[in-house]
Amino acid sequence: MMFGVAKLSRSMILLSKSEGDDRISCCDKFFEFWWGFSIKFFVPFALWWLLVWSFKTDIGEAYGGYHIFWQIMGFLYPIGGILAFLLPICLCVKEEPFEHDVEAEFRNVKT
Repeated sequence: MMFGVAKLSRSMILLSKSEGDDRISCCDKFFEFWWGFSIKFFVPFALWWLLVWSFKTDIGEAYGGYHIFWQIMGFLYPIGGILAFLLPICLCVKEEPFEHDVEAEFRNVKT
């Protein structure tokens, strides 16, 4: 259920501990569940709800009473930003070397 976010929450927990302290307290498990649940389920739901609610309001009446041209321009700029983010992801064909051992941080942590 928390696949993917557990490592992120453990990294956050390790930031608050001193060097060499690998004890896990009950608060750590509670934080791991709370943070993982929030990031994976609650935040996407809340953001989707707010976006749909805002979109419904903007469809009903023009934002700020602006002319339709400015409404369309205000819509195109975020679309351009999303495309500037997604196109390089889809069009990149050369894999870059990554020599960092991602799992090394979690080998000494007792679960």
